Amino acid sequence: MFRSIKNYLILVLLLVSMGLGFANKSNKTNAESKIKSLSTELAAQTDLNSRLLSNLKQLQSESDRLLKERQTISELNVKYKSNLDRIQNQLASELDSIQTLRQTENETVRNWIDTDVPADVIGMLKYARSESDHSNGNQAGAAASRLPAAMPGK
Repeated sequence: MFRSIKNYLILVLLLVSMGLGFANKSNKTNAESKIKSLSTELAAQTDLNSRLLSNLKQLQSESDRLLKERQTISELNVKYKSNLDRIQNQLASELDSIQTLRQTENETVRNWIDTDVPADVIGMLKYARSESDHSNGNQAGAAASRLPAAMPGK
């Protein structure tokens, strides 16, 4: 009887060992499957990381370009405001000069102011103005374009 118990015990131990071997093999297969899956996921994440880094560099480059453009526009605005102030001051000065001429006591100047501009001169001024609209950088045309189209008579 002792021998049969011993045989049963050996048989049970053998079955347990086989069961543990199969379980271990199953765990090894599962672990290898997980490793393969994680390796694939790691490769995908690495690829995504490199694409994101490339996009970040492009965005940084675009950001730098926009900052330079903003600085240039700011400088242009400062120049524009400076030129506008200068032109407005010049206009005010010219208007003061015109007002002074209108209020002069000198008869010759008053006669000159009150004299109508001849129609031929007005026509020439209109022609000069239209020519300046069609020319680029023509100083005579540019100067004529600043003259009034018609001078009202008094």
